[in-house]
Amino acid sequence: MKSEIPFLSKKILSLIPLHVREEIEGDLLQRFQRDIKRIGVRRAKRKLNWATLRFVRPGILFRRNPTKRTYPVFMFRNYFVVVFRNLIAHKMNSAINVLSLIAGISCAIIMMSVVRYELSFDAFHTDVNQIYRVNRFDSNKGAGEQGVAAPLTDTFRNEVSAIEKITGVQYYGGLQVDVTLNGETRKFKETSGGAFVDSEFFDVFDFQGTGFKWLAGNPQKALTEPYAVVLTESLAKKYFNDADPIGQSLRIEAQIDMKVTGVVSDLPPNSDFPFTLMMSYRSLYEFEPERMKDDWMSVNTNHQAFVLLPEKTTPAEAEEQFDKIHATHVDKDFAALIKYRLQPLRDVHRDAELGNFNRRTVDNTAMWIMAITGLLLLAVGCINYINIATAQSTLRDREIGVRKVLGGQRRQIVFQFLSETFVLVTIACVVSLFVADIVLMNVSAFTNLIFITHLFADPVVLLSLTALTSVITIAAGFYPAVIVSGYGIISAMRGLTSNSLSSTYLRKTLVVVQFAVTQAFLIGSFVVINQLQYSRNMDLGFTKDLIVNIAIPETESDKAVDICNLVMTNPNVSAISASSSYPSGDRRNMWFTHVRRKELMKENELFTEYQAIDTAFFNLYGIKIVAGRNFVNSDSINSTIINETLAASLGFATPDEAIGHAVDIDGRDYTVVGIAKNFHNTSVREKISNMVFVLKPSFFVTSSIKLADPASIQESILELEKAWSMVFPTMVFEYRFFDENIDNFYREEKKLSALLQAFSGIFLLLACLGLYGLLSFVVNRRMKEVAIRKVFGAGIGHIVTLISKDYMILIILSFMIAAPLSYYLMDQWLQTYTFHVPIRWWVLITPGAVALAIAMVTLSGKLLRAAGKNPAETLKYE
Repeated sequence: MKSEIPFLSKKILSLIPLHVREEIEGDLLQRFQRDIKRIGVRRAKRKLNWATLRFVRPGILFRRNPTKRTYPVFMFRNYFVVVFRNLIAHKMNSAINVLSLIAGISCAIIMMSVVRYELSFDAFHTDVNQIYRVNRFDSNKGAGEQGVAAPLTDTFRNEVSAIEKITGVQYYGGLQVDVTLNGETRKFKETSGGAFVDSEFFDVFDFQGTGFKWLAGNPQKALTEPYAVVLTESLAKKYFNDADPIGQSLRIEAQIDMKVTGVVSDLPPNSDFPFTLMMSYRSLYEFEPERMKDDWMSVNTNHQAFVLLPEKTTPAEAEEQFDKIHATHVDKDFAALIKYRLQPLRDVHRDAELGNFNRRTVDNTAMWIMAITGLLLLAVGCINYINIATAQSTLRDREIGVRKVLGGQRRQIVFQFLSETFVLVTIACVVSLFVADIVLMNVSAFTNLIFITHLFADPVVLLSLTALTSVITIAAGFYPAVIVSGYGIISAMRGLTSNSLSSTYLRKTLVVVQFAVTQAFLIGSFVVINQLQYSRNMDLGFTKDLIVNIAIPETESDKAVDICNLVMTNPNVSAISASSSYPSGDRRNMWFTHVRRKELMKENELFTEYQAIDTAFFNLYGIKIVAGRNFVNSDSINSTIINETLAASLGFATPDEAIGHAVDIDGRDYTVVGIAKNFHNTSVREKISNMVFVLKPSFFVTSSIKLADPASIQESILELEKAWSMVFPTMVFEYRFFDENIDNFYREEKKLSALLQAFSGIFLLLACLGLYGLLSFVVNRRMKEVAIRKVFGAGIGHIVTLISKDYMILIILSFMIAAPLSYYLMDQWLQTYTFHVPIRWWVLITPGAVALAIAMVTLSGKLLRAAGKNPAETLKYE
């Protein structure tokens, strides 16, 4: 006689929930055994199968497990009621927690937005991974150089098969535009945006997904003919209001007439092509036909080329063809010296050495600094919460004990504390979103971030903030929740949980971490400020004060002498000079050429900065001649002056040895008549480079005017404007002070300094807030001890020292960690400067002393109030 349930019935029973299956199975088995005796095995099985099948119904399948714990709505509501009651009961600590989280989250959002914006530069083009900039590579220097030879674009387009498209660009920057509309002529001085681009520019750069489109004109033909110009929408509206711009004429630099052939929407702000007025590249062949067709030697740094490679073509394959084609247009030695190499478009915005048309780069180091700073500030805000929450939990031990006595499980208590964290973090995140948005709008000039949409309307930011809320809730709330929920019932009810060694050690460790990070940023700020002061105050090798620079129209460079003669009649002017560029500065014309000693082979050519100057240039800028003499009016155009660096690079043992020697400059013989003392033609970050100076008035495109009296600057500028109007009546007068141009070299360092100072202040504020909140609990727990000590005669100073000494030790320990780490990191940063200040001992000690002093003030305020309290008030209920 079989006493087991048959196979089919077992399968049917497996569908029934486990918590009701056992009871049903027992009843069925009992009935099955009885039926076997009464009606036989076969009929008993059929009856059993039918009876089993009847249990497969919703009432059985979905029956709730009575032993399983559930969390109905009223229980969750109770959690949040308790949360808000606790927040209100501990207002000070809740405020500290919320402020800490708001500061940390806001800074993290700001840094995330800035880094995201910088990474987005030119990343929106359809074939961005196949677009490259063509850079020149000097084998002697072992480094890349800006700019390409003028004929390169058309030559490579016709002779290199490894590229799909190539576009040439020559950035002009600022220019004057005269617009005649309805018989009225208006003059506009554009400070930037003018560029020559060829017809394939918008085939290579399509600005996909940015809203870019052609608003008027034929994209295929608009830039194919000389003297054609395409305007952006905002510039077209500025010039022509609501009139149709197509076919209208613009006069460029009061000399060249161009016809508007197209209008495009404004290029996005996160592009390194800040173009607003795009002239046809073919126009360059009308202005400089010889240079554009045959000059493979001289290079303008603003003349660049970009290529689009086919999908399966590697940069190495294209570069191999570049070398072959280049070798067919230059001699063998020059081809071995100069190579053309490809740089991914994504890297252009982060290449500080080669730069871009925006004249602003953000390297990977700077972005890592911003990202890590944001994360550290977020972490410090979370540290405050962990410290205060674990300390505060010691005041809630009886609450935990009661919950456990009444049947509260550990996971419920964990959920209760995580709920408190979640509410705080949610409040902080919502407030931080608007704080970050307001801050970014008001410091856009500092961060370079141009708002396309507000943060609260950006889905990426909202999704990130949602994820951040969850991460912070778990990261900041999990440890306190686990610690508190682990209290034993007896210990909690007796209040014996406050001496948990793990909690105490954690809080002390986190205090050390907070102040170590804070002091590291303080030290970094001191080092950057020190380097900035060094850069601005060091001897650059020239005078920069009271010098005004005025650009001379290239089309009228022959009038440079006229303006100089007229300006010199002004009694407020002590000197004036005309040249092709300034000695240094962020915005200046830079031309390069190749120089070698006449007796050496071409393989010894040096890539050298080339400047045309007059006889007054060196005296006006205070640049000394260390050997030979300055230029004189009787010198021929074949006389040259070189700097000390070039003299040494050419192999002359001393400056005097170079005097009278012949040098080859771009295939022409020159005689060295003088050696100029080295001066910083670039920022102090870089080495002093080779420089050669020639007398070539046709290259004069700028004038330098030394003012005699700082008290009459405005009067002098007005007189200069009058003189300008007499010589160049059709041109708009514009000037720039030379010292401001020099200061622009260090604008990124200034921003870094301000950034470090601001964040050091935030770090210090967060650390002190956390210290104050933590100390509040310590003092509250030890008030009876303080009262008893006062009863037995302890002074206030003794009590303050007793309680604060542990924290002073922690702050000193944090300095011992921060000092060597900061020294190493900042020393690495300073190594990027050829000329830099050493890190002196006081630069390390001062921030530590500042942090210690501020922490002492924070501690003293709370401790003095506690120590001054009447002991009777504390002990009257004991």
